[in-house]
Amino acid sequence: MKDLKTVKVIGAGAAGVVRLVMNKKTGMRYALKRVRKNGGKIPVEVKRECELLKAQEHPFIMRLVQTFETSKSVYILTELITGGELHGAIREIPTVLSRSQAQFYTGCLVIVLEELCEKNIVYRDLKPENVMLDAQGYLKLIDFGIAKKLEEGKTRTFTMIGTPHYMAPEIMRGHGYGTEVDLWSLGVILFEFVCGYLPFADELDDPTEVCTAVLKDPLEFPGRFKDAQCKAVIQGMLNRQPKKRLGAGLNGWEDIRSSEFFTQGHNSTTLFDKIMGRELESPVVPKGETYCEPSEIDFSLSDDNELG
Repeated sequence: MKDLKTVKVIGAGAAGVVRLVMNKKTGMRYALKRVRKNGGKIPVEVKRECELLKAQEHPFIMRLVQTFETSKSVYILTELITGGELHGAIREIPTVLSRSQAQFYTGCLVIVLEELCEKNIVYRDLKPENVMLDAQGYLKLIDFGIAKKLEEGKTRTFTMIGTPHYMAPEIMRGHGYGTEVDLWSLGVILFEFVCGYLPFADELDDPTEVCTAVLKDPLEFPGRFKDAQCKAVIQGMLNRQPKKRLGAGLNGWEDIRSSEFFTQGHNSTTLFDKIMGRELESPVVPKGETYCEPSEIDFSLSDDNELG
């Protein structure tokens, strides 16, 4: 800890403050998140997030470097992700996303969600605010605070948790769910990319009303949207019956990868291989570095004595 020098505060949430720090010896920069302990103990969700992140080694998942503890706080040192949130990036594109732009971002998310699914991890909170851009504009999944690794031999969990607009109907019904919930959230995001608004309850904020819309409202596309192959993928992912959802069948994620929406324009090398090989230019290449503005952050730094 004493090797780290605070450069500036770059974020703050309910859990704690995030600083940009630099290793005094190597000059390497990292993000350092500080979370206060409750009664001298690390909050359960923070412990779980650290355990999950430690086990991941994937270019599209935020890398956890180290954790430190003091009597009052736990500090989580991760790689520094400089390109800002996907939520902000898609708003830089003046229109809805084009076919190739939507292919790129959704393709990145397919790659990372398939990796988690193979490890029996339900992410449960997929939304543009939990995805960041690296310096090249490729995606990084962050915030594993409510992700859960299913126990060996189990395929279901029951907690009603997540963000209602992106939450799969089976989570709301309370009869148990598995990794298929992340396919639903991906369908919501793809709809948002290509239509410019959310498929269910776009105008609503009340969680009960949002849940009713997610459970009951028909999936309708704007009249101007004519991409039949993209429509088919969204309809497949937004199937209210989890076992019939695109990507949840016997062929698993291969049904998504081989759908015409993803194969069009990519012949000898697949879209997914091109993304993994970083052969494509991302729709938004960050100019410089993007963090929260200090004026937007509500925080108090009471731990300066704990840092070097």
